[in-house]
Amino acid sequence: MSLPARHAGRVTEDGSLRLSDLPAWLRAIGRHKGREIWLEIHRVSERTSQDQHGYYRSTVLPLLAEEWGWGNPAELHRELKLLHLPAIIPADRWPRKWIGKAEVRDVPSMGEMTKEQSSAFLQAVLDQAADAGIAVPAPRGSKP
Repeated sequence: MSLPARHAGRVTEDGSLRLSDLPAWLRAIGRHKGREIWLEIHRVSERTSQDQHGYYRSTVLPLLAEEWGWGNPAELHRELKLLHLPAIIPADRWPRKWIGKAEVRDVPSMGEMTKEQSSAFLQAVLDQAADAGIAVPAPRGSKP
């Protein structure tokens, strides 16, 4: 069985499908000429909120980078995703990217994650910090 292709789009008010990247869709369909295929339609969940992303980037990540001695918070961010995301988003569903002629799976950006996935990732990171004895301040405006 081949890896599933995922193509984003929107169903208009009149019921028409508007694909975000029509040429990519046409290339994907063209690779399956003469074959039977399955199509699935899923409603997209809300994406990571600005509050979630802002809290993680402005508070959690810099604090953990300092506590754990990471000079580059972006490197720590990638390592945290590699550690925690496989339990949240199976690696076979990570975005495909090209490095030269090689297609690879890479960890998804928080911007590509749903609100629920981002919440689960953030909670896993906060749990790891708590296990290490690091008290991460709660987001502004949250109840203690």
